[in-house]
Amino acid sequence: MNRILTFFLLLFLPLIFMGQKEISVQLNWTGIQSQQTVKGLEVNSLVFDDATNLYDFGALSVYSFSLPLPGEFLAYELSLSNIVSDTIPKEEALCLTDMELVTNKIQYRIVPNSNNVELFILPYQLADDGKTYIKFQGFEVLVDIVPAGDYTRKTPVIVSYTNESVLNTGSWFKLGIAETGIHKLTYTDLEEMGINPQQLDPAKLGIFGNYAGMLPEYNGDRRADDLQENTIFIAGVEDGKFDTEDYILFYAKSSVHWRYNIFTGRIDHFNNLYADTTYYFFTTNKGNNKRIDTLSSSGQTPSETIDSYYDFTAHDRDLENLIYSGKVWYGERLTLDTSERTFSFSFPGLKIERPVYMSFEMAIRAFENTYYRVFVNDEIVIDSTRILKTSPNGPYARQSKRKVTFFTNSENLEVKVKYYTTSGTSIAWINFIELNVEKELNFTGGQMGFRDPHIVAAGNITRFNFDNAQSDAIIWDISDFHNPIQIEYITDGGSGIHFTLPTDTIQDFIIFDPESSYRPVVFEPIENQNLHGITQAKLIVISPEIFLEQANRYAQIHRDQDDMTVLVLTPEQIYNEFSSGSQDVTAIRDFMRMLWKKGIFGDEPAYLMLFGDGSYDYKDRVHHNTNFVPTYQSDKSLIHTQSYVTDDYFGLLDDNEGLNCSGVLDIGIGRFPISTVEQAEIAVNKLEYYLAKNANVMRDWRNDICFIADDQDGNLHLKQATQLIDIVDTMSAWFTTNKVFIDAYTKVSIPDGKRYPEVNKVIKNQVDRGALIVNYTGHGGLIGWADERILDVPTIMGWENINNLPLFITATCEFSRFDDPEFVSAGELTFLNEKGGAIALLTTTRLAFAAANIKVNREIYYHLREKINGNYPRLGDLIRLAKDPSSTSYLNFVLLGDPAMQLVFPEHNVVTTNISNKANGEIADTVNAMSELTIQGEIIDCSGNKVSDFNGYLYPKVFDKPTKYSTLGNDVGSYPVDFKLSDKILYSGKVSIVDGSFEFTVRIPKDISYQYGFGKINYYALDTSQFVDAWGEYEQLLIGGINEDAEIDDDGPEINLYLDTHNFKPGNTTSSKPLLIADLFDEQGIQTTGHSLGRDLSLVIDSDFGNSKIVNDYFSPDVDTYQSGEVKYQFNNLTAGWHVLSLKAWDLQNNSSEESIDFYVDDDAEILLREVVNYPNPFINETNFGFVHNKSGVQLQVEIKIYDLNGRFVGILNETIYSSGYQSQAIVWNGRNQNGDKVNPGLYTYHISVTDMYGNVSVQRQKMIKLGE
Repeated sequence: MNRILTFFLLLFLPLIFMGQKEISVQLNWTGIQSQQTVKGLEVNSLVFDDATNLYDFGALSVYSFSLPLPGEFLAYELSLSNIVSDTIPKEEALCLTDMELVTNKIQYRIVPNSNNVELFILPYQLADDGKTYIKFQGFEVLVDIVPAGDYTRKTPVIVSYTNESVLNTGSWFKLGIAETGIHKLTYTDLEEMGINPQQLDPAKLGIFGNYAGMLPEYNGDRRADDLQENTIFIAGVEDGKFDTEDYILFYAKSSVHWRYNIFTGRIDHFNNLYADTTYYFFTTNKGNNKRIDTLSSSGQTPSETIDSYYDFTAHDRDLENLIYSGKVWYGERLTLDTSERTFSFSFPGLKIERPVYMSFEMAIRAFENTYYRVFVNDEIVIDSTRILKTSPNGPYARQSKRKVTFFTNSENLEVKVKYYTTSGTSIAWINFIELNVEKELNFTGGQMGFRDPHIVAAGNITRFNFDNAQSDAIIWDISDFHNPIQIEYITDGGSGIHFTLPTDTIQDFIIFDPESSYRPVVFEPIENQNLHGITQAKLIVISPEIFLEQANRYAQIHRDQDDMTVLVLTPEQIYNEFSSGSQDVTAIRDFMRMLWKKGIFGDEPAYLMLFGDGSYDYKDRVHHNTNFVPTYQSDKSLIHTQSYVTDDYFGLLDDNEGLNCSGVLDIGIGRFPISTVEQAEIAVNKLEYYLAKNANVMRDWRNDICFIADDQDGNLHLKQATQLIDIVDTMSAWFTTNKVFIDAYTKVSIPDGKRYPEVNKVIKNQVDRGALIVNYTGHGGLIGWADERILDVPTIMGWENINNLPLFITATCEFSRFDDPEFVSAGELTFLNEKGGAIALLTTTRLAFAAANIKVNREIYYHLREKINGNYPRLGDLIRLAKDPSSTSYLNFVLLGDPAMQLVFPEHNVVTTNISNKANGEIADTVNAMSELTIQGEIIDCSGNKVSDFNGYLYPKVFDKPTKYSTLGNDVGSYPVDFKLSDKILYSGKVSIVDGSFEFTVRIPKDISYQYGFGKINYYALDTSQFVDAWGEYEQLLIGGINEDAEIDDDGPEINLYLDTHNFKPGNTTSSKPLLIADLFDEQGIQTTGHSLGRDLSLVIDSDFGNSKIVNDYFSPDVDTYQSGEVKYQFNNLTAGWHVLSLKAWDLQNNSSEESIDFYVDDDAEILLREVVNYPNPFINETNFGFVHNKSGVQLQVEIKIYDLNGRFVGILNETIYSSGYQSQAIVWNGRNQNGDKVNPGLYTYHISVTDMYGNVSVQRQKMIKLGE
């Protein structure tokens, strides 16, 4: 077969190439991939290698390629030929999602970016029989560049921004508007605002505002900059005063916007998606005396005379979002039980000889063919509209639109919608009913807008005749509704009036009685502000008022640590200057665009932090809504595969971007998905702790990246993870990568399905140990990862890894659907976990496709350590760069976290300078089992210079050669593959670093893989005085064989056991939560790495070997030796009574020993205190008291009495504490005596008395020094 497609692409940059380009394409189809949506629907996609997705084509895989931009006035001409195709079997086509989008024509889309053009071709087609689907196996694309010919292009409006908002000075009040029409402010209204009207200068009163419907998404469309002053009328101020009878009239629009459609000749309504109330701004002293002018009736002879006008109304209630996604909401339901609804409309003066125009829209979800009818006054106007049944693999509901005209003989219209179904599961939702009618031009009071768009023509002069109008009526021309003009009409002598005006453009009028004016629904004073006056910023923080305290804490972190200029603003401040006070997501984008266009960000990257949760509900219709900082929703609300939520919209700042969220990100954007003050505090605390400079968080987990890959889909996710690992290995050898390919583990069956229990443990242990990044590729959803639930919510909530918080990258579906107020997703819980979880997530929020996920995921790693202006990228940079070139399929990938945060890469490098055999001092080019090596090295900076003032500790790990593993092919369609993993640790130690140099000795265990190959040494180093760190790796360590001359040793390690303190003796009493302390020593070294099967540090209580505990991870080596170390392990909830604890240990020659200790558990036992200290000591202003005890989980009363050197009483502190562990909470003394006076410098003693809930008391005494200020 042969199909030709041709299209022209008009772009306007310099010519890059000329001539033809031929592309030959072969598609390797690999099978069907399945995913689940939040509504439980299954999405099935037929995929091929390197496929991608585009929202226009839903779940259908598309082929994409890039071309350079053509030159100005040039276009691309493309043709497809030599198409080789294959029929999709009917049973397979029936199960594929979105096949309804396939037509009998070749379909394509083009997406221009800043540097190139992305072309997307849909490799499916409907055959000529209209029933059979075909897929392309291969085709050829011929590209020509040709003259573009005639064209029309939309030139973006040139924007000019003021440097001072009108709100910068003066007194201002925000007025809420709920109705379109004339509004009045009276003397009483001003008094209610707290204004004394008698002190006002009427010439300085003003109304400002520029609401004209929702702001345009396209950046190139015209919009007002800052608030514009409106023309108003003030009655009774000719005396220069505002008296009790005086008032202000102004025209204001409600949130529903009506716009004339030149193609249909009708007037269409547009509900504001973001707000039901519009706002205008009243000032008492910043007005410019902008008052309404008067226009007399024209004396010209009219070419048209009218005595009627066009009126309109709509019923449009936004009650339900059918898929909890997208901008479109639907109204009343129709079901089998409630099959009809009636809506009443009244049009006094309706011209019954003229047709009524109706636009009707509804959505239907039914698994049978159903239909509906629409009646007006019991006459059918829309007859038997049949709706095809909903396909399990198609849209969630089908949309039906009808536009009809009809005649009626009544001014009152009863519109009845009737739905016909036989199924109790069928549902129809009314979207809207819109009516346009023609009415007599009569006015009997109140307010009445009127217009006739059909009389518009060049040179037309029109006379408007009112047969009936009250004598005190006022007419305003509101064509420019911010600047109305009063029309002087002519009275006909009776009740009729008329006026004549040119109508070469559409004219809009309102006739009204001032006594029928509306009143604003809200009066709200606002503070002065001037966002237009911002001159410098790098990080913008948008936070609601409720979170401002924590938002300012967050801002200060970046001011202090990064020397950033940070601005904290509320959404309302932005709305005030950019959307006339009403919520509108485009206002936030326009604000960021102003900063961008003004050059406020300079040449450095800029960042936007959205400090609050978002919601798919902008108007608080959902219970406990979380719309704190709005996000952008797609315009698709019926098709899961075409609906998305994204924050990218706020960063699309170039002239030709924005519409439907198209464009390339210009700034880095992140969000804290917080909905309470407590969550805000947790998020900032975690960030502060992550960035802290202390030994608790600065550990070797910063070297590690863990890649977790799902099974299924023909090893797709394993392959993707392998691609990412290859990028990391190429980028830096200093990362240690852990591979958790779940298909390499045993899958077990339980009543609830299939599970990988070993994988659950591995993931938990990895998070407990920490990692710089945890990266998951595979299936997932709102409650975790994989069908086998390898990660679930209980596991996430149980994480306590606050000292080693990873960045999570989750290339899966809906894991972080942050905008559903009624459900907190697993991704959000990972971020919000107070005791651990993630520091941030680069994650997906909706249904996502593997092809798009892996492309973004790859780009993240390509840019991970690519410096920008000499600095490593921040998280906002990573998400920004990963989405360039742009694609709609990337929009669901978001950053939940701080966009201005950098990952904690170690600052310096560790290098190995020498490895020698300890026995003879010779350079060791090969390492054998049981050999002893001395390793020397130093710390260097990024320029290769030794860091001579680096003093602290090195944490080296020696790895054996990579071990070969194999996946098992557990899942249908998956197959076994081999992979290698460096997971055999031969040595892990702690070594002193002095003046930037280190040296340590290590003995290689007997249990290694004896074949020769390269192992490695991985380093992490910490300067414990300056708190800077370093990392490095040595990869030329040839390992194999055995040292035949090694000294033979048959003795196992020496083991000494204690509980709580080293003073503990066998048979002593402890609490139900004792701390095990085990001191170990062996000249050959202690086996603690766990790489030898069965040779672990194992702990058993009361000979219960089935519940033995491996405690390798709780072993801490002593400094500068491999021969000794200490195990500390915390027990929980031991039963009262006698117990025997046994610990078994092995040395590096596989000799074991075992030691036991018996003890008695009694929570009523006496209190043991140790490590009683105050810090700092000496101190200047205040000091903290603390101690270690044996009463974990028990409430303690603490009394601290302070005495001076002569024994005189100084003061007393009393605290009640409850410690979940054995370290007490800090008790602070402010250095003042009982009278509140500061004590003198000198030596002081303190007596600390601790009493438990059982009456046990323990007392200790210590000394401290107070220094002078």
